[in-house]
Amino acid sequence: MAAKAAFALGQVGGAEALGALVAHLGRRGPLFADAVTTALGRFGPEAAPALVEALGAGGAPVRAHAAEALGYRGDAQAAAPLAGALSDPDAAVRFAALVALGQVEGDEAGRAIEGALNSHDERARLLARRLMADRQRR
Repeated sequence: MAAKAAFALGQVGGAEALGALVAHLGRRGPLFADAVTTALGRFGPEAAPALVEALGAGGAPVRAHAAEALGYRGDAQAAAPLAGALSDPDAAVRFAALVALGQVEGDEAGRAIEGALNSHDERARLLARRLMADRQRR
């Protein structure tokens, strides 16, 4: 039921719907999270500031989900905040930010991914290597 509500909010649009969706970042299970992310993807550029704010605030699940949503949108303006999240204290947030950067076009995202090649986290290094290879094929 909650996933259907998130879908409906994405269809309705507007500032109130956006606020309600952002307020539910990082909550419930993966089905609901996917519905929220997809609904946020329906918003235009007006969603970016709220998602960037969520990326820097709240608990780790909220920050990780905000990174996922920014990546889903693929907005190049999200590259700098996502790059900043690569130094988040939580490993899940750092990983979500790196995955999201792989979905963002532009040199800034590419530089952030390249920087992750030297991460102390082996998973991040492996993912960064894969993302760099994908970028070279584009």
